[in-house]
Amino acid sequence: CSSDLRVNNKILSVVDEIWASGGGLAGLVGRDDVPLPEKPDTEDQSEVVKWKWKVRSVMKENRERPSQRCDVELKLAVARTMKDEEGFFYPHNVDFRGRAYPMHPYLNHVDSDMCRGILEFAEGRPLGRSGLQWLKIHLSKLYGHDVNKWSHEGRLAFAENNLGDIFDSADKPLEGRRWWLKAEYPFQCLAVCIDLAAALRSPTPEAFISHIPVHQVCI
Repeated sequence: CSSDLRVNNKILSVVDEIWASGGGLAGLVGRDDVPLPEKPDTEDQSEVVKWKWKVRSVMKENRERPSQRCDVELKLAVARTMKDEEGFFYPHNVDFRGRAYPMHPYLNHVDSDMCRGILEFAEGRPLGRSGLQWLKIHLSKLYGHDVNKWSHEGRLAFAENNLGDIFDSADKPLEGRRWWLKAEYPFQCLAVCIDLAAALRSPTPEAFISHIPVHQVCI
């Protein structure tokens, strides 16, 4: 990666707290297996068939969970190891089409929402007026639920109309109203909530130093 990254320790702390509490939030797999549904006390074959399909579905999910838990543990182990580093780079491979892929298989910036939320630019930059606007647009995009399809003006208005929830998410991620958990990309959304809240509370928001990567589509 041509820009050095670092661990966003505020997001890592939230992920660690969720994981220590059993997971099952913000897209994290639960640390316990899903209990099997009880067999219905009926002779109605249609209900029995539905129950059997539910049992199969739960058993399939429980078979998949151990590998998913290992994946989370590996990613968090890397994040914890790197959390005090000022910055680090990712070596990349380039395919025949010129697309670059990080060689590190676990914690990287093109992986899951959790990984992307945990990583940020090591070198921050002042937001400036346009950067502050783009941070709001980016938050709306991460929230999703078709808000990401709105115009830039609509996305800015969405962020402005939800400032109360944004501040609450930043201040009390797990003890407050948990608005950020409704987002399609919750950990990335929380990272932006924390950054945006800090910027808006600073004496000069445009001068606030941000480390958040704002995604852009290159055509």
